[in-house]
Amino acid sequence: MKTIFNDSFTSLHDLGFSVFPIPHGSKIPNSGWKKYQSAKPTIEQCQKWDEGEYNIAIATGNVSGIFVVDIDGEAGEKTIQTLEAQYGKLPETVSVKTGRGKHLYFHYPDGDCDIRNLASKSAQGEELLGVDVRGNGGYVVAPPSLHPDGGHYEWLLSPSTSSIAVAPQWLLDLMTQSSQQWQEYASTEQISESLINELIGKECAILEDAEEGERNDQLNRAAFALGQYIHLGLPEAHVREALKESALKIGLEGREIESTITSGLNGGKKNPRAFNDRWDNPDMGIITRRKAELPECPYHLLGAEIKQYIEDAAACKSAPPDYVLAGLLNAAAGLIGNARQVEIWGGWNEATALWFMLVGLPSCNKSPALDAVFPVVRDFEAQYHQQYKLEMQDYKIALEQYRAMKQMKGKKDAPDPTADMTEPVKPIMKRIIVNDTTVEKLALLLADNRKGLIYQRDELAGLLANLEKNGGNDRPMYLESFGGRPMSIDRVKYDDVIYVPSVLLSIIGSIQPDKLDQLLLRQPDDGFASRFLYVSGVPRTIKEPDVMPDYDMLKGIFKVLEELDVPLDDDGTPRPKLIPICPDGRRLMEAFGNRMQSYEEKEHGMVISHLGKLRGIAARIALVIQYIEWAFDPKEEPSEIGFHHVENAIYMAEHYFYPMAKHCLGNVSMPEDEQDGLLVAKWIVEQQRQSINAREVLRDIIPYRDPKRRDAALLYLEESGWLRRKESVGKSVNYDVNQRIHAV
Repeated sequence: MKTIFNDSFTSLHDLGFSVFPIPHGSKIPNSGWKKYQSAKPTIEQCQKWDEGEYNIAIATGNVSGIFVVDIDGEAGEKTIQTLEAQYGKLPETVSVKTGRGKHLYFHYPDGDCDIRNLASKSAQGEELLGVDVRGNGGYVVAPPSLHPDGGHYEWLLSPSTSSIAVAPQWLLDLMTQSSQQWQEYASTEQISESLINELIGKECAILEDAEEGERNDQLNRAAFALGQYIHLGLPEAHVREALKESALKIGLEGREIESTITSGLNGGKKNPRAFNDRWDNPDMGIITRRKAELPECPYHLLGAEIKQYIEDAAACKSAPPDYVLAGLLNAAAGLIGNARQVEIWGGWNEATALWFMLVGLPSCNKSPALDAVFPVVRDFEAQYHQQYKLEMQDYKIALEQYRAMKQMKGKKDAPDPTADMTEPVKPIMKRIIVNDTTVEKLALLLADNRKGLIYQRDELAGLLANLEKNGGNDRPMYLESFGGRPMSIDRVKYDDVIYVPSVLLSIIGSIQPDKLDQLLLRQPDDGFASRFLYVSGVPRTIKEPDVMPDYDMLKGIFKVLEELDVPLDDDGTPRPKLIPICPDGRRLMEAFGNRMQSYEEKEHGMVISHLGKLRGIAARIALVIQYIEWAFDPKEEPSEIGFHHVENAIYMAEHYFYPMAKHCLGNVSMPEDEQDGLLVAKWIVEQQRQSINAREVLRDIIPYRDPKRRDAALLYLEESGWLRRKESVGKSVNYDVNQRIHAV
């Protein structure tokens, strides 16, 4: 299906522009866009893009025959007015209405003129507040793309009906500068004493922090870097003396020091640099990407009574209703557990377990929202505990009697030999909820509680971080617990294998957005994260509630679900009762599954995996919401999952949980090079790095220390204006960091 953009890529291509797609609602392109600065896409590529949902970008410069003046807000308009008053009016030309200003398109001049990207300044360094230029190496977003603020880019004068003007000479003079002029400008720079100390001090500090085995290489790199500024007056004797002093501190030999410094300085002199080497504005969107919009919470789909309960509970806890909904669905699924399963069609059953990750800052009141649900469940556990205490008292009495009878056996005054000599069985305390526990203990609890358990953890970051303990052996159990499959756990500290006939957990907990990014970006995409339903919400103003939620109603619903029996085989293995989806509901599931497959084609990263799981999760939700409705008025238990419940569950999955995952997983739904680039970018900002080394990036940042992923991430950061590769020295590759990053 074509998007609202219709044939915009094709029509702009036909007008001679080099176009390429960027994510819908964004101004930031994915990696790989640089190739369109030197070669236009094919018409077939444009036709394919027209079928998708993208924003449109035009590569500026020679390739499209244009450069663009970007006038931003009132400051930009004032600058242009000042320039026009001084030099003359700009001609009428193709132009675009942007978020806060406009773009003016001009013909790229012939000859050896080189117009590059400039940010609020002329090529001579003159400040031009609010006016940027996009030329060679740049791009602009074109109409009718969606702006991040929600509006659309619009043509003021369209290239299909208006001409692109030739820029006046005064504008070209401001925007261009020949290579000869640049060399002359660079050679006149003056180097201050403070700058000398800063440059040398930085390189000496890096050298003194070098690890053993890398110190001589780092000395060479430091000498090379400083040698690049000798032609501008950096005193060579001062450089040699400072580097030698630092090298001696870290244990290098005197003769080796001299030769290494000389080699590095000579290399640097052959590759001179200017202090004001021009950097484009870095793409800060790498670490400040605009997340997908939050979808509206669909709690109305659970019926009027539950809708009212969620509204009242959310108000009472000053929390978003989304978190209360998640807690209610999770608790209901956990209480049903192995008692029932949904049968989508022959051969496809889904266990009744739902995993939720509540994403938000501490101020969102995630835990208080869950307190509107789980105290009701814990009341059941308190009753179990009281029953267990009574059973234990009886057990201890029976055990003492058994032992006494066993000791008396064969004696004169022995009791009747026909009396029962069977050893009493120790009672088991029934459980519903567990918190932080080891995998071994969890397995034992699941073996005793055939219905399954709810695993509630206030901070899921701890669970995610601990998954790789014991050589990663904990991870498989959690993966299996989503499907209720049997599992054996064999650990050295146990004499016997722990066999669990059905490992079934409904997991719920909270996490802060930054921790989620950090943990998932470093986790393998083995399906663990994709099993979760992600939930976030808008923080609410704290206010005393007008009404309290009807806890008695919720307790009544949960009690009915808790009393559902678990059918068992002769050997005690749970055999959940299958509840089939009605025939019309199965047709809905077919169509939904096909839509999910089509969505996968335009997504990246963990969102693709999430979409794969969402098909089965929707069926689980259908069973849960139907049983909640039935438990409110428990007459005849459902014999099938009705059309209406399947329809509502699919709506929740497609229009709530899918966009919610895109919102919460924004940084891990990107292509791999962008995910890894984000890790490196955050590290650069946190460490306030002035330069980086490819080897340390591989060692400290890139998952699994994969060189190909490292190289792709660094290339992405180069293309985004964050890094500039230095001349290679030895085997190591070094990069300068755009210092505008730290200013921002």
